[in-house]
Amino acid sequence: MKYNNGDKKWESVQALYRKTNSYNQIILKEPGITADLIKISKDTGVVMVGLDRRLKEKDSFLRKVNTDSDHSLDSQIIKDTINLTNDVIRYTYQSSPFTLLESYKSVYKQMSNKGYKTVKVKNTWLDKRSVYKGVNCVFESPEGQRFEVQFHTPESFNLKNGEMHKLYEESRKDTTSPARRAELNIKMFELSSQLEIPAYIDQVK
Repeated sequence: MKYNNGDKKWESVQALYRKTNSYNQIILKEPGITADLIKISKDTGVVMVGLDRRLKEKDSFLRKVNTDSDHSLDSQIIKDTINLTNDVIRYTYQSSPFTLLESYKSVYKQMSNKGYKTVKVKNTWLDKRSVYKGVNCVFESPEGQRFEVQFHTPESFNLKNGEMHKLYEESRKDTTSPARRAELNIKMFELSSQLEIPAYIDQVK
């Protein structure tokens, strides 16, 4: 292929290999992280939900990397894009609006004690510009693998995976018109505005 079909096809094969190999290397680290986070759930009493969706599917990963890298075949751009893709492994802890802050603090402390480092904390509960409501964190395992942990109330979790997800998926399609996309955004804001804001959630910085 390299010598008979031209450089572009060969570069495409190499790029696909790099992406697939990276995905396979990432998911090898999932069982150990999952075991730690399940243990933290049991020790703190903070419920984990959506464990069956803790791994992003390979096809979804490839689509995301292709989109975020603008379909580049450059090995460094592909590597940099993959390094910024933190949600191949992802988890969700859930607690009521009255206890979400304490649940977050308990899980955060246990993860720190186990050697997990905080990379990023994003709290959108009070962000009026965001239709998504929750606390999204990126952690790094002691082995250096980054992954995502979300903190939700039952209502925000159900909304994210239910009606909101359907609207979001439609809005991100290339075939969706600007007018329809604006209409979908209005609906998403209406839905998220109905969620009960967790007590003292502004303490999560």
